[in-house]
Amino acid sequence: LLGQATALGGPAPTATFDLSAEGDRITISHAGGDPVGLDALRIEIGVDGEKLAHQPPVPFFAAEGFHGGPSGAFNPETDDEWAVGESGTLRVAGTNDPTL
Repeated sequence: LLGQATALGGPAPTATFDLSAEGDRITISHAGGDPVGLDALRIEIGVDGEKLAHQPPVPFFAAEGFHGGPSGAFNPETDDEWAVGESGTLRVAGTNDPTL
């Protein structure tokens, strides 16, 4: 699930995302719409309807339940906004539950 809090006095951005998962790797790509500010972004990951025990903060370099060094929007060295065409990739650690 992707969500963003509405800024005071302003509308929430409207955007579409593509998601792919392979092994322990999850990639989310901004497919269209408005840029999304990372300061208010929250991502929740679930497997077969069950949320992971540890969710990824945005951004992060090292977080419980995830391998370090995510790319794109998940990495703290990225821009403050997630724009069309940009992707973020993270890897879920085996210490997170449920497993992918």
